[in-house]
Amino acid sequence: MIPQPLDTASLLGRLDAIAEVLAADPDALALLGLGSCGVESGRLDGWSDLDVFVIVEAGHEHRFTQDAWWLARAAPAAAPLVHAFRNTGDGWKALYADGVFVECAVFAAQTLAHIPYHGGRIIWQRGAVLDHAAAAGHRPDPAGRDWLIGEALTNLFVGLGRYWRGEWLAAHRLVQVAALDRLLELEGGGRDPFNAARGRRHDDAGHDWLEAASGPPSAVPQAAAVILARLEALPDTLPAPLVAAVRGRLTG
Repeated sequence: MIPQPLDTASLLGRLDAIAEVLAADPDALALLGLGSCGVESGRLDGWSDLDVFVIVEAGHEHRFTQDAWWLARAAPAAAPLVHAFRNTGDGWKALYADGVFVECAVFAAQTLAHIPYHGGRIIWQRGAVLDHAAAAGHRPDPAGRDWLIGEALTNLFVGLGRYWRGEWLAAHRLVQVAALDRLLELEGGGRDPFNAARGRRHDDAGHDWLEAASGPPSAVPQAAAVILARLEALPDTLPAPLVAAVRGRLTG
């Protein structure tokens, strides 16, 4: 049986409830939505998480990072907060009983300028703490293409070695995760500057190769061959010694 997505009204209602809790606290300054809660709100659907930044007065971050009280207070009676854990020093991952899932980080306004993020949207703020340009954030500095190519090829080379040694899981992670991620970054066209795999769907035209490139651990050589072929189709000049080394390991 296929699981059912949430009602988007529940997601938006929880976002509003979190904003109301923050608005009642004098140390809270703003709530920013990111991802499908941010400027790309048109792609919010029943499978979305709530990704948010909470902006607070400098020196008061610990009140919001040491305990998830503010997330608990945003819970409706029918859907209490059932689990929350600090996944970083700055924030929480939290699950409500109705399946609404929140990922959040807490920063002082001064710190926000140094945090790479993109597409932030002001959901609530006290006064005019942030302008819309500051809220939108900035993309991370892109990795250089030479670095991405070198990483992709060496991941293929090392991963194939681990496959032939019998370490299929380690090989899978290097080839069908790490090398594939670098290839996706090189090809571009992804929706999320922090995750090149986001926005790519299995039924998208021209993405049939992804199934072969991300197959099971037993298919590492086949996946590596597909990834290498995609790399060779790029307009970049690949380092011939690395390509030859990868080809040498494709055939065992």
